[in-house]
Amino acid sequence: MHEFEYVAPTSLADAVAGRGGVLVGRNATIILAHEPGALHVKIDGPVEQRLERAAAESGIDLDQARKRQRREDRVRVEISKRLFRWDPSDDAAYDLVAELVRQLAEITPAGR
Repeated sequence: MHEFEYVAPTSLADAVAGRGGVLVGRNATIILAHEPGALHVKIDGPVEQRLERAAAESGIDLDQARKRQRREDRVRVEISKRLFRWDPSDDAAYDLVAELVRQLAEITPAGR
C-alpha cells in the first residue's frame, strides 16, 4: 500500500528540500521549476486508452468519460494558466514525457 500525504502548494519546495518524494500534479512542475533535484515527468497516453481507464474507474460509459475528459483537460489548463501562468500541455516544461496508460492499469487496476 502506498502512503499519500497532502502538501499545500506553498510548502512543496520545502517538502522536497526536506525529505524528497514524489509530487503528483501538473502544477508541481512549474512550482518546482528551479529546484535542482526535481525531475519533471508528464504521464500521458492515447485519448482512447485514457477514456477506457476513466470509464472503468468511475463506473461510467465512454460517452460520459469523453465529455468529462474534454471538460477536465480544458479546465485544468485554464487553472494552470490563471494561477501559475503556464500551459501544462506544453511538453517542453517536462524532463520526461511518458505514455503509461497500459502500464498504470496493470499497477493500479480499476476498482481498487
